[in-house]
Amino acid sequence: MRQLKKQKKKRKIFIPLKWKISVGVVFCLGIAGVFFFKSQIGQNVLKATQNVYTYVKHKSGLYLQTVIVDGHARTSIKDINAQIGLTQGMPIMDVDLSLVRDQIQALPWIRSVVVERHLPNVIYIKIVEKTPIALWQHKKQYWPVDENGEVIQDHKTPVGSVLLVVGNDALEYTPDLIQTLEKYPRIREKARSAVRVGNRRWSLILNDIDDGLIIELPESNISQALDRLIEMDDKEDLLKRDLKRIDVRLPDRIIVQKGSE
Repeated sequence: MRQLKKQKKKRKIFIPLKWKISVGVVFCLGIAGVFFFKSQIGQNVLKATQNVYTYVKHKSGLYLQTVIVDGHARTSIKDINAQIGLTQGMPIMDVDLSLVRDQIQALPWIRSVVVERHLPNVIYIKIVEKTPIALWQHKKQYWPVDENGEVIQDHKTPVGSVLLVVGNDALEYTPDLIQTLEKYPRIREKARSAVRVGNRRWSLILNDIDDGLIIELPESNISQALDRLIEMDDKEDLLKRDLKRIDVRLPDRIIVQKGSE
């Protein structure tokens, strides 16, 4: 006997009649709406609606009176105003908060920015600026370097007393150097400059950039080298003596050069 193959029954999806009617109504309303707003009557309705909105907006008294900026130190109010172009008396609801935020974010010192509308008449701006940790000497110009080792595109604004770093690859290694030096305040307070030697290691210059004490650091294990230097300074007052150079590159000795040599 041959076995008859069972035919699979096709399952029909049952859609309630009220759903079909609802979908049809929405579709028809959508089509009707498109044709309506393309017609002259529809255009007149849109124009009238816009006029009502404009009238209500101007009668509401929601005009920009004050822009408050918090958190700025190296970013001037003049630069912010020039960037965002807001004017006193303009409808405050016309201020595009996202656009204002993006415009301020484009300024060189801005790390982050928040822009809020405080009705009836205030725009509040909260900014966080980048922190300069060093000054990079490059092609006879001096550029601030932020905590991420990135150049801040402003070589005119004073940044205060920060470490001067020199070298084509200095930016890449500056954050780690600064973080390491923070553990040695005795050296950090005296350090004036850090120079990359052969794209391999740092040499610190203490006390005076032009004629200071040079500390030659190793390519790696800088913390261990500085530990040994501090230990020797506790015993011999090396950092107070008339020395020209202190070489801590070798793990088993410290080599000093007197200032008169």
